[in-house]
Amino acid sequence: MLAALLLLCSSFCGASAGTTGAIVGRVIDATTKLPLVGARVNAVSPSQSAATTTDAAGAYRFISLAPDTYVLSVEQPQYDPASLAGVTVLADQTQTLPLALTKSLATIGRVRTRASSDLIKPGTTSDVYSVNAAGAEAAQALGAPAASIPRTARSPRCPESTSSRANRVGTRP
Repeated sequence: MLAALLLLCSSFCGASAGTTGAIVGRVIDATTKLPLVGARVNAVSPSQSAATTTDAAGAYRFISLAPDTYVLSVEQPQYDPASLAGVTVLADQTQTLPLALTKSLATIGRVRTRASSDLIKPGTTSDVYSVNAAGAEAAQALGAPAASIPRTARSPRCPESTSSRANRVGTRP
């Protein structure tokens, strides 16, 4: 009787091939190697999308995925997101893929700057600068020798302060 039952069951209960595959793994901190709890893991392909979160051991599981090529992505607050493309799922196969995330840099502030004028003027083809009396005094205060500062810059009341002598360097005799 038992033999007849087994024979009957084997004829009706044939072995069937699976039609889905799986992706499993762990999400860890790349530096400390500790598991990341609650990380959001997505598996996306043209035929299917699935999402899950990691458990207390950092483990994730996608079961019953249609055979296809998936992009696996993971996100966790305070970590840079990561993705892995080209993950092929085959029927009756399980892919084991560990994923490591690196900590994000924290933004502690932002600074915006704006100049009142352009540093380089359009059409200027050489180094052009001018020094006024205040600039000359500041240069002398910083230790610039007096001989290197034009007289027109040192003293606006100097008798040699004409435009023809504006670039002469030296001291008065």
